[in-house]
Amino acid sequence: MSEEQLREMNVDELRDMAREKGLSGVHDMRKEELVDAIRGKRDSEQ
Repeated sequence: MSEEQLREMNVDELRDMAREKGLSGVHDMRKEELVDAIRGKRDSEQ
């Protein structure tokens, strides 16, 4: 799935997808963070 397609999804859809991928802490993530996490990027600010 492309980044553009992910950005078109709402936050609830992104959270569901992240959970399906086994990502944790998705409840507290913002949309941008969810998109990055789903695409496998790491947030260097943490």
